[in-house]
Amino acid sequence: MELFGEDFTPAVIAGSVCAMVHIVCAALFAYVLPDGPWRKYPGFLAHRVVALPLMVVLGAIGTPAWMRSQQMVTTTERFERVHESNDPATILLVQVVLGTQIMWDIPATVLVPSLYSPVMLVHHLVLAALCPFVMFTPYVMFYVPFYGGVIEISSIPLVIYTALRPNRFGEYARKYAMLGLLDKVSTYTFVLLFLLIRGFYFPFVTLVYLLPDMLGELMAGMPPLAPCSTIVSSIGFMLLQMIWGKEVVVGVLAAARPKPAALV
Repeated sequence: MELFGEDFTPAVIAGSVCAMVHIVCAALFAYVLPDGPWRKYPGFLAHRVVALPLMVVLGAIGTPAWMRSQQMVTTTERFERVHESNDPATILLVQVVLGTQIMWDIPATVLVPSLYSPVMLVHHLVLAALCPFVMFTPYVMFYVPFYGGVIEISSIPLVIYTALRPNRFGEYARKYAMLGLLDKVSTYTFVLLFLLIRGFYFPFVTLVYLLPDMLGELMAGMPPLAPCSTIVSSIGFMLLQMIWGKEVVVGVLAAARPKPAALV
């Protein structure tokens, strides 16, 4: 499928698969399977079923591409990092993110009450808007493997962690030992990966690599719209990681705090 001279077949395939799997799973959970915990939040659970393998795919595509780019970071000039890209994995990653955001994640966030959050909706909309901007220009494709792939590694245990919260399916984690163990493993893994990747590495890449390249663009007299937009969006996403990181730390400290002894 071509649009504006670009082949969007990978985006359409990725988005269609995610949307169809979500719809089928939600229907199964709500109407077909025998009565069970899946009937409680069928749309939410269907979203988790899709999100888990998708996060694995994004991490698997983006991480090797980012590692390859890091081997060239000292031998490339700013102009190459910002304006050039011939890495097929990076182009595929942008397509997958674009397709899944437009055809699955944004509609699911709007239509499934248990998924709706104004912050997450804005997050998805901005991400979807950035993808064609990055593709068509091309612009900052050098950084796509990190922002679109590496950081999603921390989302893999997050998918399980959010499903087993008390306001979702937490009662079953307390009831069944295997789910309880899975809850603990996903919680500890998520906290560790989130703080390392999103709490520390995300700001490092943004402040040490991306923002200096954008300031270099402005100092070189390049048109200011693209670098200024990139600066604003990257700082916004970085601050969002800091807010989420604070919530994670507060949650961990609250969980580790000794509970008061019950009065007899």
